[in-house]
Amino acid sequence: MKYPHAKGLVLLSNPAALVESLSAQYGEPIAPRSLTTVLLRYFAGGWSWIENVQSTSLDNPDPHAACELTSGYLGTRAIAVIVDADADGVGDNTGFHVNTVAHAAEQLHRFNVCTVAAYAARAARPGHLVWSLQTDTFLGTVPPHHLAEAPTKYLCGPDITHHPSAAFRLSA
Repeated sequence: MKYPHAKGLVLLSNPAALVESLSAQYGEPIAPRSLTTVLLRYFAGGWSWIENVQSTSLDNPDPHAACELTSGYLGTRAIAVIVDADADGVGDNTGFHVNTVAHAAEQLHRFNVCTVAAYAARAARPGHLVWSLQTDTFLGTVPPHHLAEAPTKYLCGPDITHHPSAAFRLSA
């Protein structure tokens, strides 16, 4: 859920809230088959500023996405979100999704950015399931959008960025 804290600031406390906020942060709707990467810069107490958001097609990925995400920013961590309208939810972590995130994590590592979490959803719209690609567990549903004005800053909480595994790794 999102908690408006101060004018223009939104605290994202869970992965479902992060997924709901992606379209607003990216500046346009998230495509039904996409990989969206969120660049984070550590703030304090486990919270991180969202510095940049980049989205690319799952079917035709942008080879320069990692460079575009990190260029001019100081963030050192990233979160990957797969949006796939054809995915069935928990238990449907196909090799394709895992390999796509692993490839993106490898590209980001070249820019000294560690991918700390990976999530998936059928859509970045209210009511859709959100699950972890790392633990294959259900994490909630995308909440309705409640903000009347566009925020200017987003903070991700520790429940989004501190994952059981330190960084995303390709499954054996």
